[in-house]
Amino acid sequence: MSHYLKINEADKMHQWRNEATTYLNDIGIRVFNPAKFFITNSSYNSIGILPQNKHYVKNDCGMALASLEYLEESGGSVWELGAFSIQDKPIIAFGETKWKDVAHIRDSISMHFNTLQEALEYIESMYVQ
Repeated sequence: MSHYLKINEADKMHQWRNEATTYLNDIGIRVFNPAKFFITNSSYNSIGILPQNKHYVKNDCGMALASLEYLEESGGSVWELGAFSIQDKPIIAFGETKWKDVAHIRDSISMHFNTLQEALEYIESMYVQ
C-alpha cells in the first residue's frame, strides 16, 4: 500500500479494495480491508504492522484477494501471499506482475484472473453456496 502513496496514487489503493468490499459484503462475505485505516495506522510505529497482519491472517481471514499490480514493490503483499499459502488458505489473485512465473509466487496462488471482476465472480460462485 505504501507504494501507492509513493507514486501519488492512493486513490487506486482504495478504489479496487472498496469495490471488492462492497461486492463481497453484498454477497455475505465479511472483509478485512487493510487500506481502510491505512493513513491513520501508518502514523504508528511500523513495528505494529506485522502483529496486526498476523492477527487477521490467522484468525479472521479465510482467503485472500490479491492485486498483483506492483507486487514487486510490496513486501507486505509478498508476506501475505506466503502467510496465506503456508496455512493452505486460498489466494485469489488478479492483474499482472513480472513475478507471476516465479515458482513461489505462482504456486502460492490458488486462482489467477485478469480482472478484479472475474476474481469476484469466481469467489461468489465457489465460496457462496
